[in-house]
Amino acid sequence: RSREIAAGMTEEEIGGRMSAALSRRGVAPTVILVGADERLKTYRHLTPTPRRVKRYVLVNLCAAKWGLVVAVSRLVHFGAPPGALVKRMEACARVDAAYLAAARPGAALRDVFAAGAKAYADGGWPDEWKKHHQGGPIGYFEREFLQHPASADVVRLGMTVAFNPTLPEVKSEDTYLITAQGAENLTVTPGWPAITVKAADSEFSRPAILALPISR
Repeated sequence: RSREIAAGMTEEEIGGRMSAALSRRGVAPTVILVGADERLKTYRHLTPTPRRVKRYVLVNLCAAKWGLVVAVSRLVHFGAPPGALVKRMEACARVDAAYLAAARPGAALRDVFAAGAKAYADGGWPDEWKKHHQGGPIGYFEREFLQHPASADVVRLGMTVAFNPTLPEVKSEDTYLITAQGAENLTVTPGWPAITVKAADSEFSRPAILALPISR
């Protein structure tokens, strides 16, 4: 549904369309966040408002079916996104990949968190993890609990996780299943532009910013 967003829609309209599309498929939206343009420079957790989209919008949802929840975020830009924005999206994807690569069965979540915090710092953003929670295990709730620097919990085989690193105006988020072979993406969007990121001994495809025609 993110591909159907058009400039001039309100954040609330976009959220309403997402909710209706999910409901028609028997999926219950539990969290819908939509933020556009200038609001993305100020806020990380964007509840929808009557503001109309001009050039750029982030959509984030959590949705439940059969008692289980997934989380996903996508970004849409009308026209080619500015180079600085693209670079921040790539940096955010590298943090996400660092979390995912470290999330192996038996790993302490504090070590997973440390891998992402290092990726933030390596990208030149050492304190950005303090500006929004970084996600964690997901399943019966939008997050069962949140990872943090002192997390004593351990990653388990068969656990699902949704990490959600943010930088100014960008966010990277999907839901992954922890397998013996590594993290498997459960919320792939077919045909969406992607950023290929290597982290540790793994490679991840993370969503890029989708550019749509300005005339839409």
